[in-house]
Amino acid sequence: MLSRVDKFLFEPNSKDYRQRTRFLGVAVICSLFYSFPLYFAECWVGDDVFAGVVVALAHVTWQINDLQYLNLVMILKHRLKAMNEKFISVSIMDYFSNGDLKIPTKPIIRYSNRVSEITSNHVTGARIAFTPRSFETVMAPEISSRNKFGFASVILTFREHYSSVYEICCLVNSVNGCTLLLSWLLFIVSVSINLYHVAVLFMFPSASDNTPHSTIKNITFILWNVLTLMRIFVVALSCQWASDECQRCMNSVQEMLLEHCTEEDALTQLESFSVQLVNNKIEFTVCGTFPMNLSVLCTVAGLVIQYLILLFQMREQTEPQRVSFDVTSGV
Repeated sequence: MLSRVDKFLFEPNSKDYRQRTRFLGVAVICSLFYSFPLYFAECWVGDDVFAGVVVALAHVTWQINDLQYLNLVMILKHRLKAMNEKFISVSIMDYFSNGDLKIPTKPIIRYSNRVSEITSNHVTGARIAFTPRSFETVMAPEISSRNKFGFASVILTFREHYSSVYEICCLVNSVNGCTLLLSWLLFIVSVSINLYHVAVLFMFPSASDNTPHSTIKNITFILWNVLTLMRIFVVALSCQWASDECQRCMNSVQEMLLEHCTEEDALTQLESFSVQLVNNKIEFTVCGTFPMNLSVLCTVAGLVIQYLILLFQMREQTEPQRVSFDVTSGV
């Protein structure tokens, strides 16, 4: 299905695959270079080495899954972008070769006579480019030889390939929906816990030890927060780019509807394409519960702040009990 779309959108010797492979290679190298030191640091400062290794392997698995999902999203994003560019180029070519443009030939010839008379007085050799005969032989065939059904068939081809891209998007959502839901829940919990430990470190310095072991552990928490936020942002941003390309395609179709409002066949196909874009919108979701875009970052930030407030309230409630217990035990 995807190969059929690629044959329609790209040239045989296109560099798209090599660019995507290079992008994935750089992403894998950067993620491993950044995350492996954190895994070793967490295993070293942890109390149980075996538990640290299990947690590190779990993080590596989630990271590979995120890279795989990011690869699929970027593939569809590049196809939508290429489809938009091809659709715009086809519409521009159809605009210049439009035979229904009401352009009278005689006024154009008279205008070209006047232009040739003016330019011949100032520029030598320009009479050939502006003679009525050359102007008529260039414009008249393009005005009279347009196929009425050509543009409508091209729009139908775009609709078929967009339907293929939409089916691939639905397949990606169905395969990765449950995994993404668990991954985002893990992100929220880990960011909340790590931010809580970091906040306690800076707000209550007496609650933490000043040993190198504790310092390395706190630095690891901070770096884990940075890595987790980067992963969330990159995944949400890539999904937002794909949704923006779909919206761009909808805008292009609406503009073409205004230009071809008098052509019955093209108007029918464009209206059908517009309805198809509205009903079959390219959008990545998490089990159909919420869309994957930049707006979900606000939701994640709100949940993390809410959990942090809850953890600090629980800490304030337990502190007086500890103080009273210490006083009674001392007495």
